[in-house]
Amino acid sequence: MPKKELNFEQSLQLLNVILDSLDDPDIGIDESLKLYEEGIKLIRACRKKIDNAKQKIKYIDEAEDSENE
Repeated sequence: MPKKELNFEQSLQLLNVILDSLDDPDIGIDESLKLYEEGIKLIRACRKKIDNAKQKIKYIDEAEDSENE
């Protein structure tokens, strides 16, 4: 079953959960590494979404500028 892609806000919420879990002094090294890896994947996905949004905004701004000329 394919994983459902999280939206930006859901990814940030999950990152906060991961950070809270990593702050737990009773968490083991294996679980810490697993959570760290998951967090890195979420950060990369968030960065990609931000980059895509920036590109869309730039495209819209450029299209609007060319219409106004």
